[in-house]
Amino acid sequence: MTPPAERGNSTKYGFWLETKEIHLFRYVRSLICVAGVTMQGTERGLIDIDDDYDPDEAWHYIRQEIEEEAQVVTLDKIWKDAMQWL
Repeated sequence: MTPPAERGNSTKYGFWLETKEIHLFRYVRSLICVAGVTMQGTERGLIDIDDDYDPDEAWHYIRQEIEEEAQVVTLDKIWKDAMQWL
């Protein structure tokens, strides 16, 4: 993730996100402070921050959410067995 920066001559802010975990781009699109995601290839996207939010605060929030979403959780066998019963 690059730091947020102004985009062009407008007051819009955005940052680049590069990851091999494609599902993170779909997740980022769902966040309320994200105005849009413009993909450049399959592993790089420009994330636009909604003008209603402070760019620095939104960037830190998005970063925290991405870090939590990217963590892999390994379930114990008891939970895997329980899910099979559903």
